[in-house]
Amino acid sequence: MADLNASRFAPPAPRWTWRVVLASTACTLALFLAVPMLETLRNLNLAPQLQPRSLPIVTEPPPPPPPPLTLPETPPARAPSEPVPAPELQLPAPPPLLPATPSVSMPTLFTPPTWSTDPLTVQSLSPVTPAVFEVGQIDTPPAPRSQLRPLYPPRARLHRIEGWVDLEFTVTPEGAVENIRVIDASPADTFDRSAVQAAARWSFNPGRHQNRPVAVRVRQRITFELQ
Repeated sequence: MADLNASRFAPPAPRWTWRVVLASTACTLALFLAVPMLETLRNLNLAPQLQPRSLPIVTEPPPPPPPPLTLPETPPARAPSEPVPAPELQLPAPPPLLPATPSVSMPTLFTPPTWSTDPLTVQSLSPVTPAVFEVGQIDTPPAPRSQLRPLYPPRARLHRIEGWVDLEFTVTPEGAVENIRVIDASPADTFDRSAVQAAARWSFNPGRHQNRPVAVRVRQRITFELQ
């Protein structure tokens, strides 16, 4: 009795249930049919792009042939009678000449130098040729006629250096001075240039042998002192 009452008052089953099932089935079939059709259409669109194309064949020109090998020309053989020219020597240029003494600024306070010449002395350093006599071999020795003072080197004056130079030279029959050379000096290479330049401008009364002027070799010391 209770079951009958419950079935009487139960809600009726909806009538649209079979319609939902039919629609779901139709959608599923449409999807299964649409996927192959889309794949076919895709293949049809890509078919023209995947067709093979014929590419042009490019051929490179062959490389140029190598230049012919040329041997250096050999100079013609000279006849035995022809002289062979000597090779030219390329000598390097000579170095520039440097000043003998550097220029030194003079001090403000000027101190006049004093210099002295010792008497002529005789010294035989080498065999005397007949053209040049020693002082002891002549009757009258040379006598100074004009002896200019040597210039005191500025560098020696600046450092208060004193010294002397021994010169050997030849007094010609005309009384001029030639063949000047430095025998000794103290300090070395300080007053040499100034002493030689001064002696080159000296003049003498020539020495005489048998009453005629002759060339005489003499030695003289020049002293450089500061007052």
